[in-house]
Amino acid sequence: MGYTENAWIAAKNRYTQLAQKKKPGAKFLGVFTKASGLEPLFKTFDKLPATDFVNRRKNIDNIRTKATAYLGVLNKAATDDASSNKDAIVKQNLAAANKTLKADVEALLAHVEAEYAKDLEEFKGQLGKAQEAQAESHKPKKNQGRGMVNFGDDPVVPQELAAALKKAEAALSAFSSNPTPDNFNEVAASSIIILHGLLGKFGKAVDPEYKALGPFAKRIPTTYNKAAMDNHIDQITIAINRTKKKLGI
Repeated sequence: MGYTENAWIAAKNRYTQLAQKKKPGAKFLGVFTKASGLEPLFKTFDKLPATDFVNRRKNIDNIRTKATAYLGVLNKAATDDASSNKDAIVKQNLAAANKTLKADVEALLAHVEAEYAKDLEEFKGQLGKAQEAQAESHKPKKNQGRGMVNFGDDPVVPQELAAALKKAEAALSAFSSNPTPDNFNEVAASSIIILHGLLGKFGKAVDPEYKALGPFAKRIPTTYNKAAMDNHIDQITIAINRTKKKLGI
C-alpha cells in the first residue's frame, strides 16, 4: 500500500472518529459511507511510473474532481444533519470532522501535485544534460563548419542519431494518447528539439531533414486546433522517416 492510499485511509478514520463521537444522524452517516472514488485513484497514483506524465496528470485531475465533489456532498450532509440536531456538541463535532477532512484532502492534493512537479523537473533536467552532452560530443572538428561534417568523419554519428530518432518516435507515441498542444509541449517537444539539434551538428549528410524539421522543432501555441496539430505531427513524422531511410534504419 502506497503513501497516498495510506494517508487517505487515515484521513477517513480521523473523520469517522470525530463525526461519531455523539452519533450524528443516520442520513449523514449513510452519505459518508458511500464510496468517494478517491481510494482507487490514490492507489493508482502510487503505482504509476514516475515518468508516465500523461497518465499521472490525468490521475491527479481525476483526484481533484472527485475530492471537490465529495467534499461538497459531505458539507451539505453535515449542514443538514446539524440543522436538525439541537445538540451543540454534535454540531461542533460535525464541523470539526469536516474541517479536518478538508485539510487532509487538500494536503493530499498538494502532495500529489508536488510529486508530479518534482519528477517532471528531474526528467527535464536529465533531458537538458543529455542534450548538452550530445551537442558537446558532436561539435564540428577544427576548421570544419556545419555542412562539412559527414558520417565518414565519425562512425559514432549514425548510432547517436538513431538513438535520438528512437526517443523522438517514443515521445510522439506517448503524445498520441492525448493529442493536445499542452501534452505535446510536455512529453514530446524536448525530444524533437534534441533531434533537430543533432541533425544540425551532423552536417550536409542530413541537411534536407535538418531544414525540414526546423519549423516544427519547438513548443507550440496552446491555441492550435486539430488541423494545425495534425499538420505539425505529420511534418515531424515525415522528417523522421526520411532520416531513418537515409540511415538505413
